[in-house]
Amino acid sequence: MFNLTNPSLYTSKRFLNDDRVEVYIPTKDRPECLALLIQSLLFQTHKNWNLTIIDDSTSGKILTDYEYIKYLLFLLQQFGHEWRVIYGRKKGPHYSHCIASNVINCELLLRLDDDLFLMPDVIENLVNSIKINENTGAVGFVILQLENIFAKLPENWQNEQFFDGKVANDGTTTAGLQTYVHNDGNLKYVEHLYSSFLYRKSAIINSGGFPENLSIVGHREETIATYRMFKNGYKIAVDPNAIGYHFKYNTGGIRETQGKINEQNLWEHDEQIYLNEINRLRELHEQKYKI
Repeated sequence: MFNLTNPSLYTSKRFLNDDRVEVYIPTKDRPECLALLIQSLLFQTHKNWNLTIIDDSTSGKILTDYEYIKYLLFLLQQFGHEWRVIYGRKKGPHYSHCIASNVINCELLLRLDDDLFLMPDVIENLVNSIKINENTGAVGFVILQLENIFAKLPENWQNEQFFDGKVANDGTTTAGLQTYVHNDGNLKYVEHLYSSFLYRKSAIINSGGFPENLSIVGHREETIATYRMFKNGYKIAVDPNAIGYHFKYNTGGIRETQGKINEQNLWEHDEQIYLNEINRLRELHEQKYKI
């Protein structure tokens, strides 16, 4: 019925440099979760998107060895969505994001964890929100945990640090605005984002890109990248109208590399790099504005 090949980089058709959103998914040993995510992408109300999958799997199989993945990729082709799979080098999530930022010829990039499921209007809402202001570098969405899908922001959330979306002086961060249902549909502006979000390629490049010196766990990579954009003058926002669900699947995942995800020294290594980076960014900001 259809033919899919197996070089290190392959595409359904030739990629074009246009204005589409490029969705990209770093994935590792989670074909079932990836299939659910692709299904949710197929039902997006915003139709103008392509897909890049960065595959770090260790099973020895390629994604098209799984019949259900192969059928879903075929459906993507039939509905006009370009797709490609790039085989990663098992260096962690930050390296996958660096690959995506380097090879994708598109201004709007949507990075997604491989164990998410999106409501149908996620991409549409994110695109509309990022276009409100050309200085918006990234927009995150509400990512609900399965055990907490009806949890709402408290009435006085503005007075609670857990929901301020800031990077504290000691490096502490909060992601409450991305993990609770909001009481209104207004954009909330923050200093950093976590997990998955839409961003402008030009903003991430102008701000220094994703960190390249983290361990294979890649702890804090999204915090560093979005905080770099924030300190470079870009607006960072959370759109409460865009909602996804996070399975937090207990096996595989792009951060689970070579069985080392629970080695404390890797987390400590990355945390120290993160703390050094936020201090560097603050010093540069103070020098620039002579605070």
